[in-house]
Amino acid sequence: MGTKVELKNLNSISFVRDGITHEIKRQIAVVEAGGTIVQETRDYDGMTGASQSLRTKEMAHDYRYFPDPDLMPVRVDDAWKQRIGAGCPELPFDRQRRFFETYQLPYTITSVLVWDRPLADYFEETVHHAGVALAQAVGNWIVNDLLRELGAAGGGLAGCRIRPPQLAELVRLIDTGAVLNNAAKEVFVEMFKTGDAPAVIIERKGLKAVPTDTAELEQWCREAIAGNAKAAAEFKGGKDSAINAFKGPVMKASRGKANPKLVDEVLRRLLAGS
Repeated sequence: MGTKVELKNLNSISFVRDGITHEIKRQIAVVEAGGTIVQETRDYDGMTGASQSLRTKEMAHDYRYFPDPDLMPVRVDDAWKQRIGAGCPELPFDRQRRFFETYQLPYTITSVLVWDRPLADYFEETVHHAGVALAQAVGNWIVNDLLRELGAAGGGLAGCRIRPPQLAELVRLIDTGAVLNNAAKEVFVEMFKTGDAPAVIIERKGLKAVPTDTAELEQWCREAIAGNAKAAAEFKGGKDSAINAFKGPVMKASRGKANPKLVDEVLRRLLAGS
């Protein structure tokens, strides 16, 4: 690598940066002028940005280059390294990359999960019961609702009454429309307090979503579309998010009882046919 030159008195990160820059320029200038770089220690002055020679070190032993007599020699072969590697847990960034690829989770969720191994394990066990298609919904419940309740209770995941199969059941019930999202929030809090299964709590509290009459739902959707011609035109023009402008009036008309997935389906069908 060339001749060693040490710089002393680099008392800040900026001095390290500036000292290296200075030394590069100085050595280039010496070589280009026909000089020779000598092995030495130089004093760097961060205020002036210059250095000066303190002492030369012509032999390697001046730098104490010799084996430490208190350290036994260690020989590491590839087989040993492979055995150690095989026994190591998945590293956080590797797990985050896998969560991106396998579950299509956004950074906002993975960045919370992967740095807490028990929490990430909890997530994967829940997804195992709920299904990969519901992975993002599972992640949202864990990162937002579960961590909020754990923080308020001052407890840890080990003592949590909601186990992965129960959370997976709640997510599936929401997905099928058996319980609406707002009611599911209430169910979740009760699950956290009691450890009861979501279906039991839904039945006990009368929170099961009431099936909406199809004709009535269609009428509400027609009225919402007729009341917002601008949003209808934007949706037909390719702005998919414009459909959300109709959902609020429909949910209000149904007093919050309509299945959001069914509302979306009916709205899209009516907008496509109008």
